[in-house]
Amino acid sequence: MSLAVTNLDFIIPGHRVEEQENSRVTLTKRNPQTGSSIAIALAAGLAALMIHCVRLYGIRNNKLNLPNDAPLKNIKLRMKKTFQDMAKEREGIQKYVDVWGTFYQASEAFKAKKDERREAGKDEKRLQEIEDSKLEIVKKLAQKWII
Repeated sequence: MSLAVTNLDFIIPGHRVEEQENSRVTLTKRNPQTGSSIAIALAAGLAALMIHCVRLYGIRNNKLNLPNDAPLKNIKLRMKKTFQDMAKEREGIQKYVDVWGTFYQASEAFKAKKDERREAGKDEKRLQEIEDSKLEIVKKLAQKWII
């Protein structure tokens, strides 16, 4: 293992990342970007997403009149531990943060909720149930990072 790798806390994917202007898929191919500046942006975005999930978990608890056991300071204090928990071994190095492995199930669950929402139409009660169930998905993610 090289000295450069041993001095790193984590390795975030930053190789051949394709740009996207908005949520619409375009047919025009963009040049993928590679490098530490891309990886840093992705790491910052990942940390922000994790903090946002913890905030949503707190909102869910307030909405349900539950004690808020998700103080934001926990995630900030545990960010390094959280990244360590997400790290997978690759090429003999236990520093590669497995972003997709962490978020895949939640992503699939959100896709299913999108379909349910479409099917619910204007049924307000059902729509609220779907929104509440989305907060439950976020809760499961957030609990991994604060407990």
